Amino acid sequence: MPTTNDPPDVWLSPAWVFTALLIGVTAVGVLTYVLGKNLVERSVRQRLEEVVTLKESLVQTWIDDTRNDIRVWAGSSEFSEALEARRLGRTQDALTRRHLQDFLWRLAKTSNYVAVAVRDPGTGEAWLTTRVGADSAEARQRAVAVAASAASLTRPVLDQVKAEATAGSAASLAFFDIVSPPEGAGRAVIQVDIDPRDELFRLVKHDPGVTDTAEVLLVRRDGDAIVVLDDSRLQTPGLPSRRLAVAAAGSMWAAIDRQGSSGFVRGSDDRGHAVLAVVLPVAGTPWQLVAKLDEAEAYGELNRISALTLAMALALLVLGGWWWVANERHVATVSRLQRERIENAERVVDLSRRVVSTQEEERHLNLKSVARTVPAAGPDEQELLQETYDLLADTVVSIREFCAELRPVLLDYAGLVEAVRSSATQFERRTGIRTEVDDREFTVRCAPDVESGLFRIVQEALLNCAKHSHAKLVRIKLAMLAERLTLAVEDDGIGFDPLALGQRVHGAGHGLLNMRDRAAFAGGTLSVESRPGQGTQIRFDMPWVTTAK
Repeated sequence: MPTTNDPPDVWLSPAWVFTALLIGVTAVGVLTYVLGKNLVERSVRQRLEEVVTLKESLVQTWIDDTRNDIRVWAGSSEFSEALEARRLGRTQDALTRRHLQDFLWRLAKTSNYVAVAVRDPGTGEAWLTTRVGADSAEARQRAVAVAASAASLTRPVLDQVKAEATAGSAASLAFFDIVSPPEGAGRAVIQVDIDPRDELFRLVKHDPGVTDTAEVLLVRRDGDAIVVLDDSRLQTPGLPSRRLAVAAAGSMWAAIDRQGSSGFVRGSDDRGHAVLAVVLPVAGTPWQLVAKLDEAEAYGELNRISALTLAMALALLVLGGWWWVANERHVATVSRLQRERIENAERVVDLSRRVVSTQEEERHLNLKSVARTVPAAGPDEQELLQETYDLLADTVVSIREFCAELRPVLLDYAGLVEAVRSSATQFERRTGIRTEVDDREFTVRCAPDVESGLFRIVQEALLNCAKHSHAKLVRIKLAMLAERLTLAVEDDGIGFDPLALGQRVHGAGHGLLNMRDRAAFAGGTLSVESRPGQGTQIRFDMPWVTTAK
């Protein structure tokens, strides 16, 4: 037992345990969320990389197929004959010119081209074209540049997507190629205009590879801005494509500009939403494919699970806190009642001692008064008075010991085990018979009436042992086994025959009868085992119905 000077063990107090539990749960929750977030990010990155890689492959296949288609019809005999007629100057003939014009129109319609034009390699001027409206200076300059690089030209040149010029302008994409007649006597530059919305943008937006939660954009750098080429706003006449500044702090486009043409980035898009994105360049073009996913959507399921787990943890903590407060109140109430019971018992004992002391003083006074009133008492009378006085003093001491044995204070505040130990110690000191108490298997507190009955059985058994057994050793054992409470008092004395004891005229002795009555009152049974010369065992047994510890 700790002394009053021992410091309180605050580390084992419920408040510290509750705080440590709260900190531990919070740390585990944060660590689990961080690990889960990293796992989700890796999964999203892998999924976006798969999507953007598939899209890049589809775009490359479309570009190659278009170039091959241009080379096939540009090398046809009909087109070569038309170029030869132009070289011989027969394009001034109306019939020949109409024949070549019809060929270009058929080519545009069957291949789903916006326009087809044949240009002069020196000036870029359009000899023949299916385009309606004025020719553009930019197209003429591009044709001259392509003609100048004819020696190194191995396939049609892909021009830039024109999608951001003015509001209301349609998106367009041009391919340029050099075509020579079979004799090699002349060359021409052909220009094929294609609407990228018909197939290219559809590959990016709708073909397999676009998940329900990811968006794929086809973009290119234009000065200090990023132009979204496949902007859905281009489907509405009158709206130009988006131009997004790359200098905006924290934006996804600024992260792409810092990192380069490919890789995994994070930031905010033009809507202001935080996103995760993967960038991949389209080989042989100035374009980039960007697959992005909102962070709110990527971490949505994780956040929902975390919120539910947090709510459950908080509910458990609140419930634990409520239990702790209720338990503290209960413990305080029990402690207060225990203190009051001990104080009341001490007051009763103190009051009893005062009563006995007062009565003793009164008897002393009465004896002294009697001694003074006896005139000239002789030696015999004086000796009788002294013997009476000594007998009265011994009687008072015996009464005090008897009162303490009837209901020791130790039984109230320390319990049955300590009371039995104290009684055994007094019995050994008074009789000289060695007494042992075994309570290793008894760790509960019984109801007060049960403890009182068991204590009386022990007292009566010890009294019988002192009177009749001539024993040298007494063992007392208290145990709680298989939900049964047992008490055994065993001595190594001379023993007796229980049957012969029951055949006596007046039946069994008063001690055994008292013990059986107390056992029945406590709710148990009492058995006596003894043989002459082999000692005696008194055993009490009852179901475990105790509730107080």
